[in-house]
Amino acid sequence: MRQENNRISRKTIGFSKKIEGLKRQMNLYFANYNFCRRHGSLKQINGAGKMKACTPAKYLGLIDRNLTMDELLAIHATKDQLIR
Repeated sequence: MRQENNRISRKTIGFSKKIEGLKRQMNLYFANYNFCRRHGSLKQINGAGKMKACTPAKYLGLIDRNLTMDELLAIHATKDQLIR
């Protein structure tokens, strides 16, 4: 996590001056990690019968497809829009 996030790395210029900014950035990081980023160790069979990498949320059945970052940022309302 430290390699991908300079706000929690030591001795960088990307630190957060206020805890609220750090919390918001960490929430975005974890949402991207769980809903957008495909993981090679998590695979499911797609419609064509081939194994394909998926996100942790899709693997657990929380969502029906991998989201893009644009889709993730466009979600403003409740979790009901996301969860089947």
